Amino acid sequence: MGGVIRLPAQDAELVDMDTVLGLQRSMAPLEFSETLDRVIFVLTRDLSVTEHACHSGDWGQVKRYALGLGELSAEVGLMRLAMVARDLSRVADRADAAATGAVTARLVRLGEESLFALVSIADQGPDIHA
Repeated sequence: MGGVIRLPAQDAELVDMDTVLGLQRSMAPLEFSETLDRVIFVLTRDLSVTEHACHSGDWGQVKRYALGLGELSAEVGLMRLAMVARDLSRVADRADAAATGAVTARLVRLGEESLFALVSIADQGPDIHA
């Protein structure tokens, strides 16, 4: 399958395609596809755990998962999501329930949008080109 990755404008703002294409070039096609699938699974799970931890007031777990989300997001080119995850880890340190809740809600909204963008890339197949 070859071709150009086509993303709607709002998705293109969420994903650094240079990072995605760098990953794609560094892996075999099947490995790249499996990596995207694994990232989508982990992001989905970790966003859910982070949201639950926030509602439970477990600031340590919020920070731990936010840091992990930030690292993984940056590795796959979701730079806006990575930035918000880092913001969340900082506010969780202060144990400010209102601020942590607001940033968590922002993270979840942006996370959902970012996941849809990754799914769109994954649906285009393992052999993508810019």
